[in-house]
Amino acid sequence: MTGFKIAPDVGVLDDGETVYVAALPAGPIHVLIDDAAGTWRAATTLDAVATHDEETAHYLAAMVEAGLLIQEEDR
Repeated sequence: MTGFKIAPDVGVLDDGETVYVAALPAGPIHVLIDDAAGTWRAATTLDAVATHDEETAHYLAAMVEAGLLIQEEDR
């Protein structure tokens, strides 16, 4: 299981269906829907996220690469 936290200077708006995430102040804005939004919510609200699912691992890696999430030590 791996933990994540929101990176500094990242703004988030979650309307319950779509998650809008952006590095502030210049962006770009990332619009997360469906599984990507669910992955964001899990990563930012749970202590740890199982990353063995290929799709989840892909979304998390992309969010870390975009500078939106910071990966913490394996738990």
